[in-house]
Amino acid sequence: MSGLIEMLAEKRRLFAWAVIVVFGLANVVPRAQAATGGSSAVPSTLNLSSTHANVSAGRILQSGSVGINIAGRQMTVLPTSMLTPAEMLAVSQIVSVGHQSIQLGLHGNAVGGSFVFNPASGVNLSALSVPQNVTGIINFQQATPLTITGGLSDLGSLFALTVNPSINSVSINARDVGVGAGARLSTVLPPGGISGFADARNDLSLVLSASHSLVNNGIISAAGDLTLNSRAIANSGSLNSLLGNVNVDNASLRGILTINNAGGLIQAANGNVNIGAASLGARSMLSIFGGTIQAQNINFNGGAGAVDGLLDDLVGTVNVVGGSAHVGGKSGVLELGNVNVKGDPTFFNQGDIAINGNISFGQDLAILASGNITAGGAFQIVTTDATGLGHNIVMVAGATLIPEGTPPPAGTPIITNTTVGLTGNQTVIVDGANLTAGGNISLNGSTLDTRGALGKAGGNVTLVAYGTNSVGGGIGNMSIFTGGS
Repeated sequence: MSGLIEMLAEKRRLFAWAVIVVFGLANVVPRAQAATGGSSAVPSTLNLSSTHANVSAGRILQSGSVGINIAGRQMTVLPTSMLTPAEMLAVSQIVSVGHQSIQLGLHGNAVGGSFVFNPASGVNLSALSVPQNVTGIINFQQATPLTITGGLSDLGSLFALTVNPSINSVSINARDVGVGAGARLSTVLPPGGISGFADARNDLSLVLSASHSLVNNGIISAAGDLTLNSRAIANSGSLNSLLGNVNVDNASLRGILTINNAGGLIQAANGNVNIGAASLGARSMLSIFGGTIQAQNINFNGGAGAVDGLLDDLVGTVNVVGGSAHVGGKSGVLELGNVNVKGDPTFFNQGDIAINGNISFGQDLAILASGNITAGGAFQIVTTDATGLGHNIVMVAGATLIPEGTPPPAGTPIITNTTVGLTGNQTVIVDGANLTAGGNISLNGSTLDTRGALGKAGGNVTLVAYGTNSVGGGIGNMSIFTGGS
């Protein structure tokens, strides 16, 4: 009797549970008839964390009833029942496939199990929330993108897949995208695959677009290319491509792209990390700071705009295109590849800098390392602008570097005594008094060219190599051309 009283206290489920207890009809469920006129039996809101019963079962049930399992107890749903989104999903599963695979908690929210959604079903989702311990499967039967007018929140596991051999890439669009710590959004299928999808592609690319913001504290990954489109990206987890490239592109959004990678990893072990686009205008800015980027090539393309980055580590060859560039690291080796920047470039690393490509600038150039500055071949380092003026080259090796401030939008680097100013409130202090290791500048036959064209002034070349305890202090293996008229 006490059990019946407890159930009567839950008003919303009063009738259903009283019938089950008193008459023992837990397994007697009348056949339901799906509502007509709908394109799918899937609710339009998949906020599976919600405990609010604000969805009418009549959107799916036209007549009859179905029984769903809630926290181990059976609940009979009628067309007039008001349900949570997760309860509505359970009803749709029973109507569509004959069994419930989503697990529901006492308050009607999803607490485990799984669900499948087909973006080509004709249902427009206003929200998608995947709770902890829940697995969502987005089955792309066609190339139709999954479009969510509101937010996508993933605290569980969300897999995008296809068994269609003609689909190489799938797209998910939302206003905001959030992936929590320990959660996963991926086209990389778990070991052994997913039951019922034995023929799913294992090389699928993913395009993830967030018109407002993208926040990742877990894992966002793709078996093929991973492409991210958003104005603002915060990543303290992992953004990873297993077989292809990681592309971060705001060309379609224009303006400013900010990536807060503090504590995060952006990785394409078998490909490249490409950030930016050639179409970006002079007022655009790519700003990335914190964490690690690891790839065969790390390509920053600011178009005609600014590229500003201060990362903990850059593992791979760094190639830069932009109107201006300030790129630095806090450890390891900063490997500079091909660099083509029209204005105020500064590169610094609390470690070594290795030059592995030609460098061309139209303004002053500063390359600062707390270790050595070396070159992997005989490269050309040129600072003559389009008008024929030559600009300065400053290289400092073996100093203690102290970066301060935040990346600026633009400006011209200068070196005055011990401080390199990068404009705005960003500076790199070059401390030659408190040395830790020292360093050399040895450029393997490379050429430093600051000459001006006929009738134009040239730039200066300043090379400083600090030495300590018989380590560092050497400068050599290069040709220097300077002067003008």
